[in-house]
Amino acid sequence: MTAVTTEAAAYFQGAGRWMGVVRFVSQQNGFVFQEDIRQGIRNRRGLFYTTDGGASWHQQTLPGSVFDCQVFEGGLLCSSAPGLRLLRLRIQRFRLVID
Repeated sequence: MTAVTTEAAAYFQGAGRWMGVVRFVSQQNGFVFQEDIRQGIRNRRGLFYTTDGGASWHQQTLPGSVFDCQVFEGGLLCSSAPGLRLLRLRIQRFRLVID
């Protein structure tokens, strides 16, 4: 996990990578999903999350590519590949929990 400040916005986007989906589940807790095609394959496993309303961001690699997410019980419920998988993302005690 790497802390990323808002001043380092170039880290979020650049040649071959961009932000795809932004979801906030509260005023403080939010998620940004990164798409990356730098190696010639579309990779949707990058995730940034915040616990302070976007003042700072933390990076996490997900176990599979994420296609869509909906707010669910204070977190996110996401469809993921390979296969048909559901990932539940939530922030608990200022840490990301992936079920």
